[in-house]
Amino acid sequence: MNNPPGRGTMWRVGFSTPPDYNDHQVYCGGLKNLWDVNDGKCGVCGDPFQEAQPRDHEAGGKYGKGIIVRRYQKGQKITVEIEITANHKGHFEFNICPTNNPKFPATDACMNGYRLKTSSGHLKYYLNGDEGRVFVDVILPADLTCSLCVFRWKYFAAQNIGFGERQEHFYSCADVAIESGDVLPPVITNPPVIVTNPPVIVTNPPVIVTNRPVIPTQAPVVTTRPSPIPPNLPKCPISCKFYCQNLNYCYFDECKNCIQ
Repeated sequence: MNNPPGRGTMWRVGFSTPPDYNDHQVYCGGLKNLWDVNDGKCGVCGDPFQEAQPRDHEAGGKYGKGIIVRRYQKGQKITVEIEITANHKGHFEFNICPTNNPKFPATDACMNGYRLKTSSGHLKYYLNGDEGRVFVDVILPADLTCSLCVFRWKYFAAQNIGFGERQEHFYSCADVAIESGDVLPPVITNPPVIVTNPPVIVTNPPVIVTNRPVIPTQAPVVTTRPSPIPPNLPKCPISCKFYCQNLNYCYFDECKNCIQ
């Protein structure tokens, strides 16, 4: 059983579980072991009935690790994929058993309490010339939820004509979960709209500092050096004072070379 992948087939689809290279031959130890040794009795997941428990394909066994391989919704229609390596005719049946514990083994009594119907409303799916991958739509119970359910496919072969019910039985068990609620559509998330405002640039006017000139509060001290008096000059006439206010600019010769 490829979908949901059976306990012995999980390694083929990427799970890190022990490989069962004979996962296509989980059939109660063979025809003679099933009927001649065990009178038609078989392990609930296809192991030889006489094996010590937990059997290899049961909870706690070599391949029964309790790993949930599929999650479904109650009442969901699921597509089961079976790979047929040799068509022995006959029919498929599907069961499910809620255990809710990876170490608690399923039982035939529990499996028989949850016989699953195909999408066409039948408890059996008959093979024709099918070979290779066979897809069967199965309806899960509308009132069953579980954190761990053991989903079982059982193939009743019919190639031994004239032997009646003494035929080979093939099994596969998978650990699944059934949740409440409807199957939700995918959530479409629009990418966020990012609005970027342009940066606000605030420019303060430059502060101009002008130093005022320092005005002295005291009047400058002006020092006037007396003009040297040339020696042996005559005293100016009184008229020079009248006509020449400044002897340096006097136009009269008699007032230029004298002392006032």
